[in-house]
Amino acid sequence: ILNLISLVFLTTISFVLGIFFSSKAGSRIDPVVAFVSLFLNAFPGILMLLLLQIFAASTGWFPVTAYPTESFAGRPFGFAFSYLYHITLPLLGAFLGGIGGSLRLIRATMLDQLGQPYITALRSRGIGEPRIYFNHAFRNTMNPFITSSSNLLASLFSGSLILEIIFSYPGIGRLMYEAVLQKDINLGMTNVMFISFLILIGMLLSDVALALVDPRIRYSKV
Repeated sequence: ILNLISLVFLTTISFVLGIFFSSKAGSRIDPVVAFVSLFLNAFPGILMLLLLQIFAASTGWFPVTAYPTESFAGRPFGFAFSYLYHITLPLLGAFLGGIGGSLRLIRATMLDQLGQPYITALRSRGIGEPRIYFNHAFRNTMNPFITSSSNLLASLFSGSLILEIIFSYPGIGRLMYEAVLQKDINLGMTNVMFISFLILIGMLLSDVALALVDPRIRYSKV
């Protein structure tokens, strides 16, 4: 659940910020955005998680663990709110660790599309900028993002080992780590086969999504 929430949140914010800041290219805020995105992309993820853990421990504003102690059976709504409260810092760490690369990719792709001749032709016909951005440039921006996200399905079920260890989250990453320490070969091999299967499914879904997004891509029968 933590990986799914972080993926949806990261993807949505990356596209919104990437499209917005691509329209600000050449302005005063452009070098600031480039520096911040490059800094977040190069900043060590484990150090960021440790800093967030120290922040939670020193201020007491957030719990140092990512999983609530309440029972779902007794108070389902209280458990849901407590769960969201507990995963706030892990979500923030995952977001800050991935927003830099995603933002740079989407922004660079949007700027590349906006410099293409077909965009100039559309502007010469008097088509408005919002339509150019969302109906034409944004649609072509999806291609490299879909291609690079073919392993996202596997990452949803593989977990994040460092995050789960630092914030004591009972995820799949810690489960596989403990299986390796305990030499549980059956569990380890099952996880490897399952992740490999998810990678193949993700590659298949990305090919189908590319054909749906880009009408130039068609798969013919051999």
